Amino acid sequence: MCELILANELEIASNSAEFRAQHGAELSRLFERMSGLVSEVGFQAYRRMLG
Repeated sequence: MCELILANELEIASNSAEFRAQHGAELSRLFERMSGLVSEVGFQAYRRMLG
């Protein structure tokens, strides 16, 4: 479930600078808590996008 949430939110964020600006910090906090529950590839994708 965490992997699916991560992928969906990153897809939305990749297409909208406004979404990243509005929700990026909140998503980063959520994704940091998911460390170890999602694939390393997914986690690194989040870090590249929202870092």
